[in-house]
Amino acid sequence: GEAFLYYMGKNGGIKFVDTHKKALLAVDTSTFLSLLLQLLVTTGMCSDAKLLKYDEKNGKIHLSFSELFECKNLRKEKPNSQYFRGFIAGVVSSLWQTEVKVEEVTCIATGSGFCQFLVTKEVQQA
Repeated sequence: GEAFLYYMGKNGGIKFVDTHKKALLAVDTSTFLSLLLQLLVTTGMCSDAKLLKYDEKNGKIHLSFSELFECKNLRKEKPNSQYFRGFIAGVVSSLWQTEVKVEEVTCIATGSGFCQFLVTKEVQQA
């Protein structure tokens, strides 16, 4: 189930970027990502979304979300955001045109006050 949710989210993220490529021509990728975070708050997927770090050169992003829809009102031993983690992976891999790894490092479902994700560019093996 977790893998299904992850890949469903990843495909959705890729589709989202493909659908809005014209907007990408008007702004840089960090601005596009910030606008996406505002959209997530506006649509009720979370109550707050922050871009804590954006470093495309070194392939690192740090994101934070309050009351993320996939995790609020749950209690689990491990992070729960499979769909959303996949969505982030799809968006960023499309923006950067390379595969990325997305790790949920804190989660509301495990008792944290927010969900945080670290995105790192996958290192290509020679």
